[in-house]
Amino acid sequence: MLTVPHHIGITVSNGAASRRFYHRVLRFPLLGATVARGPSHDTMYRLENAVNHVTWFQFQDQGVELFHLPRHPARDTDPAPFAKPGWRYAAFTVRAFDDYLQRLRDKGANPRAADSPEGRCALVRDPDGTALIFFEDTAPDSLPLSAVTGNIGSVTGIREAGLVVARPGPFVRFFDAAGLLNREAPASHGFLHELFDYPGDIVSEVYGRIRVIHLPGETFPEPADMFPHPREERIDYYPDLGVKHICYSCTDLRAFHTKAGAAGVHFLFAPMRIAGGARMAYFSGPEGRVFEAMQIPAASRALSGFGGRARQSQMDLFSFVKRKLF
Repeated sequence: MLTVPHHIGITVSNGAASRRFYHRVLRFPLLGATVARGPSHDTMYRLENAVNHVTWFQFQDQGVELFHLPRHPARDTDPAPFAKPGWRYAAFTVRAFDDYLQRLRDKGANPRAADSPEGRCALVRDPDGTALIFFEDTAPDSLPLSAVTGNIGSVTGIREAGLVVARPGPFVRFFDAAGLLNREAPASHGFLHELFDYPGDIVSEVYGRIRVIHLPGETFPEPADMFPHPREERIDYYPDLGVKHICYSCTDLRAFHTKAGAAGVHFLFAPMRIAGGARMAYFSGPEGRVFEAMQIPAASRALSGFGGRARQSQMDLFSFVKRKLF
């Protein structure tokens, strides 16, 4: 029922500064912004009187949401350490990798590059220190103006999200219950050593674009026990900085909620209707990390995909003309 990643959510400390960085430095196509508030959102975030300034970026059929909650300061303000349980990075694919890498250097983003078995890649940090990894995309480009602007580096989609865990055992059963047990093996993780400068042992497996990372040499605090059927809810604090969740498109959200819930997956709330006729629900992983499932009407999906492609083509054409003239 869950299909492909729809978006990744990232909590930031300064909405305006992060919006500029993601749009002007990383070249994420900006589609819009909104303010989320009210009782349903308080339930969603597990907060009181929450105000969430949401910025939406769309590249082709996938996207990124930035969350800024000014009324609720973060408790954890350092998303940078790699050897720490939780969502540790978001990874994307980019076309014209060399051009994109040079742009990052020119903009002062200081990318750290690696040539790994999984392809060329580079890591940059957003203004809060959240790790963002970009992999070279060698697939043919489908953007309308790609024949003209194909040498302009730009993001093409979501590659994966990295999740460091304390106890990897429960995740196999969890991903099976969630319908994401399409394990990709063998999972190379040499790029993690290089990009994060981590000298210890790393064990990783990829399930549905989620790389579950176990660090055998680390000792972590006792994690939450959220699967199956938790006795009490212990989930990530929404205002904490860094990657907040990965959202998957879902063909039948009500059926997914019923089936996964019966298998022991903890949902933060029942499927909720949101703008555009879509429905969404948050659910927890075994150690309290948040996932999202979203069912989107075909017309809304087509419209947002068109908007993302059009915005990306507009940005690419502007960059192409600017280079030719200057």
